[in-house]
Amino acid sequence: MSLALHEASAAFFARLGGVVTETSVEPLEPEPDADTAAFAATVTVEFDNAGMFGDAGADIYDDVYPRYRALRHEWWEALRAALSDETPRLRPYLLPLPAPGAPTGPARDAASPVRPEVDVVPLESVPRSSYVDRMRREFGLEYGLRGASGRLLDLAEGLLVAVRAAVDALPDPESVVELGAGTGAATGIVLRRARPKRALVQDASEAAGRHLREYLGALAGQTGASLQVVTGDCRDLPFDEPIGLLICDIPFAQLPSLLARRGEQICAALGDQGILVAASSAMGMRFYQGLTDGSEPRLSGWPWRVPGRSLPDLFASGAAVRMRNLVVSVASASPARVDATLAGMTARGGEVLT
Repeated sequence: MSLALHEASAAFFARLGGVVTETSVEPLEPEPDADTAAFAATVTVEFDNAGMFGDAGADIYDDVYPRYRALRHEWWEALRAALSDETPRLRPYLLPLPAPGAPTGPARDAASPVRPEVDVVPLESVPRSSYVDRMRREFGLEYGLRGASGRLLDLAEGLLVAVRAAVDALPDPESVVELGAGTGAATGIVLRRARPKRALVQDASEAAGRHLREYLGALAGQTGASLQVVTGDCRDLPFDEPIGLLICDIPFAQLPSLLARRGEQICAALGDQGILVAASSAMGMRFYQGLTDGSEPRLSGWPWRVPGRSLPDLFASGAAVRMRNLVVSVASASPARVDATLAGMTARGGEVLT
């Protein structure tokens, strides 16, 4: 499997000035209500053009991500044509690196980041499954986000486990901020368990914003919290008030862009005791994870990589935890808060990666 993937990838990227240097495969947990195992495959490629995703002025989310995503899609199409139907189910991910000494040449054509349209649907209206039933029972979920494909997008157990663990580690947060709030499930947990005084929730979708004002508005009224709901780009927020708990469920490529633009303000807002929990990648997505937690120093060779803005640069303590196939990053100025959050996550099956 690894050899076939390596050879097919080498043939594809050679035409683009890329050399495949490594191919690794790791098992994934079966998806909820499925019994078919899959594998994450990371293919590391060195390119002879350090500007293919953009120059030093490129934003990771606005400029780099669309070019990366387009290249990955072309690669996937080539793999479908080249690999046998008997190949085990793979999720291939690209870890692109600039070759040593690679000059900054012209960038690939850019496109706007993909922002899928979503609808908010009551979970009682979707087909029953053991996973959805358990999520409703354990986390009190009532709604889900449904994309154009019909798939529910925001039933991420790993992040909800992290939020619950963080709330237990920070029992009296003055305020909670959730970015990419979707249906508001995570903030709902915080409001019910910790009863903060203030809650600010953001989502890029106007449909989600309307739902959040109605659903969380009622819950905030019951718990006595003031609620602010904003829509649009989370990177435009000022982060100028103290934050007890910051929850991020934004696109994986938007998180390092957020840290590049607002990292210092976020760090100051969280202060000495605040906690950040973020869905930072899926298993195998080492490109996104490396941009967020600095775990891949070779990424610093790209001209658009912003130094000093990964989570370890900004916070004294942190870790990445695997919860099922999701990687959740935890960060704080307080090692004790991080340790307590990690303890709660590992008690629910989390695996500390860093």
